[in-house]
Amino acid sequence: MNGLHEESDTEQQTRDLYLTNILSHNKRYDHNDDIW
Repeated sequence: MNGLHEESDTEQQTRDLYLTNILSHNKRYDHNDDIW
């Protein structure tokens, strides 16, 4: 937005990695979701 494209890109990459990790974690432990 205010010329902070590099920070926005880094934030987006971090968010994508975080979401990817959450999704793979959920897939891996799908059968244990009563623990959560």
